[in-house]
Amino acid sequence: MRIWNTKLPTKVKYFGWLLYHGRLNTRAALHYKGIQELEDSYCETCATTLDTQEHIFCECRLASEVWGRMGVTCYPEWCQAPWLIGSYLPLPPQVHLDVILLTMWQIWKARNKLIFDQALATASDILRQVINDMDSWSCRYKDNKNLLHTWRMYLANSCNSVDSLPPSPVLLTWECLGHLCKSMFLSME
Repeated sequence: MRIWNTKLPTKVKYFGWLLYHGRLNTRAALHYKGIQELEDSYCETCATTLDTQEHIFCECRLASEVWGRMGVTCYPEWCQAPWLIGSYLPLPPQVHLDVILLTMWQIWKARNKLIFDQALATASDILRQVINDMDSWSCRYKDNKNLLHTWRMYLANSCNSVDSLPPSPVLLTWECLGHLCKSMFLSME
């Protein structure tokens, strides 16, 4: 399975595996297992929609805003096939799944913080956290640091906060810069 071939930490790979198999403990899943009442199974922000994987990652307002800022369309049926999400972006495909899973991981964590800590995150907060994770885990990408950096710059541009981000530990190469310029040019069309 593609998820296990990423260079992400095991906890994120396991999250991806649960997502792929439709086994995340969403509120709706807990209701279907008889653990939670129906009235407690709705999305925290979209009070009339069941809290399913498809809703959390593709249909919820917050997820839609995250994907929209990235220039990505996320269809509910792609929720269990994250390698399809944003596969058309003109960015390095070698780390594509890693970045998409990190984004989904951060959407999941933001949803959990809202439920358990009543802490509301914005799309920019989520994208910044994805970038922080990419920086923290960049040592796992020895051969692909420049490719990861291209994605980092794309996400930084997506959250409109390049100035507030810490400097990247990786320098741009001409190839990496070419990918970035190409993606920025295409997004302006």
